[in-house]
Amino acid sequence: MQSSKVSDCRSRCESSENLVELLKTAKVVPAVNQVLFHPYNYVQNASLLEFSTKFNIVTEAYSSLTPITKVSGGPVDKPIQRAAKRLNATPAQVILSWVRSKGVVIVTSVTKKYRLKEYLEVADLPPLTLQEILDIETEGAKGPTALSMHVLARRVVPLAALTLLGFGVRWLTLPMTL
Repeated sequence: MQSSKVSDCRSRCESSENLVELLKTAKVVPAVNQVLFHPYNYVQNASLLEFSTKFNIVTEAYSSLTPITKVSGGPVDKPIQRAAKRLNATPAQVILSWVRSKGVVIVTSVTKKYRLKEYLEVADLPPLTLQEILDIETEGAKGPTALSMHVLARRVVPLAALTLLGFGVRWLTLPMTL
């Protein structure tokens, strides 16, 4: 980025080590860093979130719904279901609320109008309790089950093929809460 006209940029660094390497040579500190972020990889992302905060880099999450769309049947299902029942919300809304509770901006693809409505309603939900957040994180640290990983493998290969063929998605960014 040699041009003096660049005032901000975004990055896609999956670890604080990668972000440190980028900052060593970057002329402009990224305004946003987009990462794969969901309850099953929160522990791995915790140091990256802390590092990003120190440099005022906004973290943007993609694939946050992985626990229910790609690896359902894992340990986070129970705390998500309990919170969904309390909030009269969907599991997707609970996960997106959890992401917001971490101060992370949500990015998700939407192809159906009812899903767009569901995702936008997250902003109107009461916040998750500290216990609900902790339960989701604790169960997420256990990782998905072997069965859910089998389901993931069956779904990821076809999705990767579609991506390589150039099929795009429409993106939605939801506001975060601090």
